[in-house]
Amino acid sequence: EDYAGFDPLKIWINEAHKRNIKVHVWFQSFYVGNKSPETHPEYILAKRPDWANCQKKNAFSQTIAYSVSEHNGYFIDPANPEVQAFLLELLEEIITEYKPDGINLDYIRYPNSTSSRSNNSAWGFTEYARNDFQILYGVDPIELSPSEPMWLDWNEYRRSHITNFVKKVGNLCRDKKVYISTVIFPDLASALSTKQQDWRTWSKNGYIDGFTPLFLTNDSNMLASMMRDVMQVKAPETELYAGLFVTFMGGAPEDLVDKSIKLET
Repeated sequence: EDYAGFDPLKIWINEAHKRNIKVHVWFQSFYVGNKSPETHPEYILAKRPDWANCQKKNAFSQTIAYSVSEHNGYFIDPANPEVQAFLLELLEEIITEYKPDGINLDYIRYPNSTSSRSNNSAWGFTEYARNDFQILYGVDPIELSPSEPMWLDWNEYRRSHITNFVKKVGNLCRDKKVYISTVIFPDLASALSTKQQDWRTWSKNGYIDGFTPLFLTNDSNMLASMMRDVMQVKAPETELYAGLFVTFMGGAPEDLVDKSIKLET
């Protein structure tokens, strides 16, 4: 109701374009906020609780799970084709109606888990994903343990759905001549094991135009190391825009300026 009769995104883009400023829309892909669906009937998970992502430990719970390690945020299931279709429809509406210069996909991953060998903390054990995986592999993933070889298939199953969505959005953006970038975690091994985010494949296959890595550090040497890690893995054609979160990590504004200068030099 705060925006009745007022469209901030349209005004923002129109005014920016008048000043020759490009606008890339930040799109929170599989993250849907941290307000409880039980107390907010208009939220997407209140309307479609079957779209909610969940952990192995609460796969049979009637309460929708949230990620404690991510500000108690709720997530939707990347494996569910209805979820992907819904998000693609939103993106096409944004591109068609607002004419942004780019789309920046954030939360293009599963919620954070402890590691690829974690059990109860792993996400993705929705009814849809479990049934689909069982059709493909003959076993319900909830019966698997991280020590079993098929756990690797379960990891790859989840990663493939994230990658498939990135590919779809990439095709949409290319058709509409819109730039596409993705927020990534620079440590590829950690991104793969704790978030099922295979950004190397996105880059290698040309699904995206650029990366906006999350460099969550106040340490200049660590920042340089993280930057090198991404540069060494990404394809040469993939552009990189450093995401500096110094103030978010408790640093001073002066630290942000200092690290910006160091990156440029």
